[in-house]
Amino acid sequence: MNVSRKRIPEVLEATPELRKDKIAVLKKAITEGAYKVKTEDIAEKILKERLFELTLTLYNHKSKG
Repeated sequence: MNVSRKRIPEVLEATPELRKDKIAVLKKAITEGAYKVKTEDIAEKILKERLFELTLTLYNHKSKG
C-alpha cells in the first residue's frame, strides 16, 4: 500500500492494536538501521504480484470474449 507520510497517523489509527505493536517494532528497527531486507525477496514479491495481475487480466479478457 502506498501511503503518504501525512496519512500515516490516520492509517495507524485505523489499525488494530496487535498490528500497531508490530509496526512499532519495525519502525524502531528501521530508525536504528537494524531492519534489513533482501533485494531478492522484494524482487520476488514484485514479480509474483505482477504475474497475479497479468493472470487476472487474461482471465477477465477470456471470460468477456
